[in-house]
Amino acid sequence: MASVMRVSDLDRELAARRLCDAASVGVLGVSELEWRLDRVLSAATHGQLEAVLLDLPAPRSMRGSPVRAWLRAHLGAFVIVNSGLAAIWAAAGFGYLWPVWPLIGWGMMLAGHTWAAHLLQDAERA
Repeated sequence: MASVMRVSDLDRELAARRLCDAASVGVLGVSELEWRLDRVLSAATHGQLEAVLLDLPAPRSMRGSPVRAWLRAHLGAFVIVNSGLAAIWAAAGFGYLWPVWPLIGWGMMLAGHTWAAHLLQDAERA
């Protein structure tokens, strides 16, 4: 049933990325990549996409997830900046705990990015 469902632009984009990743590690040649990209971009159903991607290795075997690296970079920046704000607060004599506001705001954004990244990873696996 899933093979006759219509695909979205995101589905086509994820399939095209998978083809480009396969070509970047030497699994596909340039002419085959072009041929497959044409089929992916004109695909209307999941079955048509699956037919183009069927013989490719799993995405994990080609490279690590860029989403994890992206999240690590965001988390690193969050920790560094908020540690610096806490140090400034401490050096100023502790007083009112003002660093809590950027910590909460940035923490909410980081949680949102993490949630979106998990959705993206789930979409790439499908």
